[in-house]
Amino acid sequence: MMKRQAARQPRNRPASDAPHEPAATRRLWALLGGVGVILAGEILDVAWHASHGEFRSGADVVKGHWLGWLGVMLAIAVSVGGVRSSHIKGRRGYRSMLVALAAYVYGSLWNFWGHAGGQDTFVAHVVLIVSKVGILVAAAFITQLVIGRDQNLGFSNVKKKPR
Repeated sequence: MMKRQAARQPRNRPASDAPHEPAATRRLWALLGGVGVILAGEILDVAWHASHGEFRSGADVVKGHWLGWLGVMLAIAVSVGGVRSSHIKGRRGYRSMLVALAAYVYGSLWNFWGHAGGQDTFVAHVVLIVSKVGILVAAAFITQLVIGRDQNLGFSNVKKKPR
């Protein structure tokens, strides 16, 4: 009779993360899906501006940004779940994602209010651009934390010279 061998843990993950690895991977895919919807929302925004020019009302802002807002809501839901999960390594990344998403929500509300009132929204657009860069950086950080490709980058067998 053969003995069952215990599942081997990857070297770069603590043992406490082992039972949560499939859930962490599913959460990562959901987050990347949300980020993809945000990027698709950017395409919709550019296409709306190409065909209509400037926003003239709050309804125009909603028509141009609804898809990006949907992606942000999905990413917020996934990130809150990631922060609350017991996957130790992913929590830091999801916290940084929530900070970037909060900046996006702030900039988006400011942008909506400015366009609806006919005010200048240059600073709101700067906040939105910076927050979108933060969202992409946080997504890359979370991917690196969950997948764990940081172990052997080819430099592990380089020996230091003695002094």
